[in-house]
Amino acid sequence: MRVIEVDLKKITIRTKLFIGFSVLVFILVGTSIFVIDKLSESNNRLQRIVDGSAKRVNLSNEIMIALLDSTRHEKNVIIERRTEQMLYFRDRFLKAADTVDDKILQLSELSDAEGKVLLEEFKVSWKQLRKYQDEIVSLALKNINDQAFAISAGPALIVRDTAMKQFSRIVERNEKLMESEKKKNISDFEYTFLFLVCLVISSVLVVIAISFWIIRSITDRINFIANEAEKIASREFSDQILEDTNADELRLIFDSLVTVNESFKEITNNANTVASGDYSIDLEPRSEKDILGTALKKMTQALRLTTSENEKHNWLTQGQNRLNEGLRGDQTVESLAQSVVNFLGEYLKAQIGAIYLSDEKDKSLKLTGEYAFTGGKLADHFSLKEGLVGQAASQQKEMLITDVHEDHIKIQSSFLNTKPKDLFLIPFIFEGQTLGVIEIGKLSKFTEIELEFLRTCMENVGISINSAISRKKIQILLEETQVQSEELQSQQEELKQMNEELEEQTQILKQQQEELRITNEELEEQTQALEIKNKEVEAARSDIEQKSKQLEISSKYKSEFLANMSHELRTPLNSLLILSKDLSENNKKNLSGDQVESANIIYKSGQDLLVLINEVLDLSKIESGKMQVNLEKVSVRKFVESLLKDFKHQADKKQLSLIGFVSEDCPEYISTDPLRLNQILKNLLSNALKFTEKGKIALEVRLDGYQKIIISVSDTGIGIPEEKQMSIFEAFQQADGSTSRKYGGTGLGLSISRELAKILGGYIGLESKINQGSTFSLSIPVEMKKENVSTNPQREDTPTEQRSHSVPKETRFIDSPSAEDDRESILENDKVVLIIEDDLKFASVLIKQAHDKDFKCLSASTGEDGLILAEKHLPNAIILDLNLPGINGHTVLNELKSNPKVRHIPVHVISGNEYSIDPIKEGAVEYLVKPVNK
Repeated sequence: MRVIEVDLKKITIRTKLFIGFSVLVFILVGTSIFVIDKLSESNNRLQRIVDGSAKRVNLSNEIMIALLDSTRHEKNVIIERRTEQMLYFRDRFLKAADTVDDKILQLSELSDAEGKVLLEEFKVSWKQLRKYQDEIVSLALKNINDQAFAISAGPALIVRDTAMKQFSRIVERNEKLMESEKKKNISDFEYTFLFLVCLVISSVLVVIAISFWIIRSITDRINFIANEAEKIASREFSDQILEDTNADELRLIFDSLVTVNESFKEITNNANTVASGDYSIDLEPRSEKDILGTALKKMTQALRLTTSENEKHNWLTQGQNRLNEGLRGDQTVESLAQSVVNFLGEYLKAQIGAIYLSDEKDKSLKLTGEYAFTGGKLADHFSLKEGLVGQAASQQKEMLITDVHEDHIKIQSSFLNTKPKDLFLIPFIFEGQTLGVIEIGKLSKFTEIELEFLRTCMENVGISINSAISRKKIQILLEETQVQSEELQSQQEELKQMNEELEEQTQILKQQQEELRITNEELEEQTQALEIKNKEVEAARSDIEQKSKQLEISSKYKSEFLANMSHELRTPLNSLLILSKDLSENNKKNLSGDQVESANIIYKSGQDLLVLINEVLDLSKIESGKMQVNLEKVSVRKFVESLLKDFKHQADKKQLSLIGFVSEDCPEYISTDPLRLNQILKNLLSNALKFTEKGKIALEVRLDGYQKIIISVSDTGIGIPEEKQMSIFEAFQQADGSTSRKYGGTGLGLSISRELAKILGGYIGLESKINQGSTFSLSIPVEMKKENVSTNPQREDTPTEQRSHSVPKETRFIDSPSAEDDRESILENDKVVLIIEDDLKFASVLIKQAHDKDFKCLSASTGEDGLILAEKHLPNAIILDLNLPGINGHTVLNELKSNPKVRHIPVHVISGNEYSIDPIKEGAVEYLVKPVNK
C-alpha cells in the first residue's frame, strides 16, 4: 500500500491531465462509432420505407384515380350525343384503362406474397370490369344507349363495386405496412436514444471521477490562488495589488490571475459606460487574441448601429402610418393631392413642394397641389416629356437635382429668399400607368432615408389617387345615366303622343273616305277633283304605314328592355331571397316571432316577384325572338308521372282528385323541348288547381292522327264565359277583374303558354262552360324538327352570347377586386370552397352561407383570378357564375376540366341565364338558375 501511495504522489499534473483526457477521448470515440452505426441503420430503414411502402401507396392512389377516370369517361360516352365528343371520351377512357393496367404491373413488382394475392383478386375483377366497359363504349358508339346504360347500371356496377372494395383492401394494407415500418423505425430510434443517454451519463460520471482525483491531488498547493480567483470570479475587485511569496511552477498562474484582475476592472468600467447609453467609447483589445475585448467592442458598435437603424425604421413606419391616415375617406382628387403634398412637406421638413396629376384628355400633367409656394416661376402644367416633370412621368423614373440654378424656383419668407439645395422628382404609378409626379425641394441635401421614405409612399399615393379618380368617373357616369333615363322617358311620352295622333289620323281618314264616297255619288262630273282627293288619301295611308313601322320598332325596343331588366333584377333578388330565408329560419334564435314573420313575408314576396320576373322575361324573349329551344327525346309516360307527382300535394291539400291517362296508341317517346313543354303544362295544371274548389282534375294524352299528340288538362272549376275565352290568352288579361283580386296572378301565364305552344309547332285549344269546368288542349307534333322552330333566327347576339367570344391574352390574369375571403387564414386540412362571382354583394352572401357550413372561402370576381386561385389552393369545391367579365364561365369550366391538377374538383354553376344542359356536359355537377335558395 505504501509503495502505491508513493507512486501516485510522483505523478505530475501534466500526466494526470493526459490520463483524464485520454479516457475522455476514448469515451467520445466509442460513443461516436455507436451513434454513426445506429444512424446508418435508421437511414437504411427510412430508405426502404421511401423506396418500398411509399411508392406502393402512391401507385395505389394512381390506380384508384385512373379507375375512377375510366368510369367517368365511360358514362360521358353514354351521355354524349355528338360523335366527335363521344370519340374524345372513348380515347380518354382507353387512356385511363391502360394506365390502370400499367400501374398494376408496377405495383405487383413492389408487393410481397400476400399483396400479390390481393392484387391478383383485383386483377380478375378489373379484367371483367374492363370487358363490360369495352362493351358499354362499343354499344354507345353504335347509339344503342339503352342497352349500354342497362349494362352500366347492372352487372358492370356490381363488378365495379367489387373491384373498388378489393382495391380498397390493397390500399389499406399498403398503408398499414408503411405505418408498421414507421413505428419500428421510431422504436429503434427510442432505444438508440435511451442507450446514448445512459452512455453519456456513464461518461460524465467517469470524467467527474477522474477530474475529482486530479483536483484533489493539487488542492493543498493552490488554496491561496483558488481563494483569490474566487474573489475575481465573484467580481470582488480590489485596488490592492495581489502578491504571492512562493516561487514554484504555479507562480505563472498567479501572475496571469493578477493580469486578469486588472483586465476585468477595465472591461467592467467600459461595460458600465455602455450600459448608461454612451456608445461613443470603444474598448481597445489588449492584443489580437483578446476575444472578450474584441467582443465588447463589436457589441458596442452593433448597439450603436442597431439604435440608428431602429430610429430610421420607426421614422419610416410612423410617416407611412400618418400618410395612410391622411389618405382615408372619400376625398376629391384635388383635396387628396393637396393633403399628400402638405404632409410630405411637413414630415420631410421640406421648404417647397408641388404635385402634378395626369390629365387623360390632353395627355398633360397639371398642377393640383402646392406647398409653401409664394408665386413665381412654378408652371401650372407640363406635357409628357416636357421639362423634368414631364420627363419623370414619361420614363416613370425618379430624378434628384443637386445643382439648382439661381434663376429657378426660390424659397421665400419674411427673412429668407434663397434657392433650394436639392430637388427630388418622383412619379406615382398604378398598374403601369403614371398618375402624377411629386416635386419636393429642401435647403439641405436629401438623406437616403428620406429618399427611401418617398419611394415607399408612392404605391399608397398611387392607389389612393386612382381610387379618387375612379370615384369621380363613377359620379360622372351616374349623372350621364340619369340624363339618359330622363331622355328615354321623354321619348316614351313622345311615342305615346304619336300613337294618339295616329289614331286621330285614322279617324280622319275614315271620315275622308266617307266624304269621298258621297262626293263621288253627287259630283261624278268632278273627276279631276276626286283624283286629287285620292292622291291625298294615298299620302295619308303611306304616312300611317310609316307610323305603324315606328310602333313596331318601339315594341321591339320595349321587349328588349324588359328582357334585360328582368335579367338584371335577378342579381339583387339573389341576396334578398337567401338573406330573408336565413332570417326566417332564425338559426341563431335571436329574433322575435314578429321579426321571423316579417322575414317570411319578405321571402314570400320575393318569390312572388321572381314568378313575375320569369313571366315577364319569358314574354319579352318570345316577343324579341330570343327564346331558345333544345330538342330531346321525352318519355311520355314518365313525363306525365312526373307532373302528377309535382302537383299531388297541392291537390291533396284542396281535397281534389288528380288523375292521369295515356292512351295505348300514344307513342312511347316524342321529340320536343321538355323544358318548354313542362312550363306549358305546369301553367295549365296550376290554373286548374287555382280555379277548382271541388271535384277532379285530369291530365290526358292521346294520339291525334299520325304525327301529332293532344295533351289535355280538364277541371271541374268555375269555368270561363264564352265571350272571355279569347281575351284570356292576351297578356295581362283575365276572365274577370275580380278574378285577379280573389285568385291572384298577372294574366301572363296563358299568353306565354300560347306563344310557347307555337314555338313547339302546336297550339292550345279551349272548351269551357260556366260552373262546369274547362278543358285546355295542347296539340304538338310527335317529331319536332329544328327547321320547324318558330323563334326568330335573324336576331342579334345577346349580351351573354357576346361574352362567350374569345378574350385577348393581354387582358387575362388581372387582379380584380373581390369579396373579402379567408385566403390568409386557410390551413392544410380546412374545407375550402372557391366562389367565382362578379357580383360582390352576392359573393359576400355565398361566403356567409359557406361559413355557416364550416367552409372557408376563396373569392374571385373574374375567371382569370378564379383559375389562378383554383390551381394554387386546390379547393374542395367551386361555385361558378357564367356571366363573368373577361373570359366567361364556359371558358373557365373548360380550362378547369382540361387541367389534370384541378379537374377532379366538383364545379357548381349558378347563373342568371335560363337552364341549359351544356355546362353539365362540360363537367359541371349541378346547374342552378338565379335567384337561388340556400
